[in-house]
Amino acid sequence: MIKNIVFDIGRVLLDYQPMTFLKDIGVAQKERMTLNELIFKNDLWLQLDRGTITKDEAIQIYCTMAPLHTERIHQIMNTWPQMLTLIEGTVELLRELLEKGYDVYLLSNFQEDGFQQICNKFSFLGEVKGRVISYEAKLLKPEKEIYHHLLEKYNLIPEETVFIDDLEENIEAATKIGIYGIVFENAQKTREYLKTIGVKL
Repeated sequence: MIKNIVFDIGRVLLDYQPMTFLKDIGVAQKERMTLNELIFKNDLWLQLDRGTITKDEAIQIYCTMAPLHTERIHQIMNTWPQMLTLIEGTVELLRELLEKGYDVYLLSNFQEDGFQQICNKFSFLGEVKGRVISYEAKLLKPEKEIYHHLLEKYNLIPEETVFIDDLEENIEAATKIGIYGIVFENAQKTREYLKTIGVKL
């Protein structure tokens, strides 16, 4: 019987579209790909998620790598959490699960500065029973250790737990240790799948 529902944050609860964000803040088309690759697809971003470097350290390295873009780098690194907007239906689903008595958790790769900003902006993130965030745990999905850390921290039984994430590799890692997994497409499909495994909605 499912008792625990675990949500990823980015592209499950909050939409995350760096290229659209860069366009919205006025970055020229020819620069968008360069800055997207430099910042959001760089290994430094994963180090920020893991909590092994600070935002200021990352900015300094980015600026050394691309000295012609220093102003944009500072702007992007200080404002990127603004791109995160609610995904239709998922927060409502989370709150409905809480009302039905399920224990709801967060499991997400996220850096400290951005996470603090979204917690201040979106109150529902504080309504869950618990969380494992990568920068706090110094672990990243899909490393198996982060899933074990979640289970051990909150005394969860894998077979009573379902994890919702937008990336198939993160779901595969969870299912390998016995957690039910749902690759997120939209809130309605997630709701229907939860019903098929016995979640009462």
